[in-house]
Amino acid sequence: MPGKFSNKSAWRCALICLTALFLMIAPNKSSSLELGLTPSHVYSLWKNINRSLLIYAKLVDVGAEQIGQLEAMRSRPYEGKKPADVFAMAQKVQEALKGHIPWSTETPGWLIEFEKVGKTKTADTDEITPSAVFLISMQLLNGIVFVVVENTGWEVPVSDLYASDVPSDMTPSDVFGLVDLALRRIDFILTSKTAVDPSGIS
Repeated sequence: MPGKFSNKSAWRCALICLTALFLMIAPNKSSSLELGLTPSHVYSLWKNINRSLLIYAKLVDVGAEQIGQLEAMRSRPYEGKKPADVFAMAQKVQEALKGHIPWSTETPGWLIEFEKVGKTKTADTDEITPSAVFLISMQLLNGIVFVVVENTGWEVPVSDLYASDVPSDMTPSDVFGLVDLALRRIDFILTSKTAVDPSGIS
């Protein structure tokens, strides 16, 4: 992995503040879930993740031609997806990035009142909700952004990577398409890096 992790306390505080700001700015259109989050909120996060991945690709020396191919990738249409499907796909992204970005298992301070992440399952059905998908997605975004800012000398405005423009009426299928896009981009990035450096990203 490029760079070294430093100033972790300050960085963690900044991420918590940015996450809280995202939640405050983003419109709350549903109260049926523990955190009041909808697929539209999660969709916005994955737009940011895909934007961050394009910067990350340059940090690990993916070539200009490959960067063009990454930028040309588009999300595919899906139908009938549920939050649990999106969560499972997000876990695949998490696994693909293991060892390449930092991953915190700590519960964010702003979630203490909600006890643990596991509470984002509904009490009566044990169903994965958009809130659960939001949390794993935010952890992924935080990890990628951490690597970006640590290795660009903060030249990339962090606010650009936490854009809170939340579109209307997004569905789990719409989100699934963006998560699938991110996973394809990650596979492409890691393969391209390995092709020029057999040791991979370290």
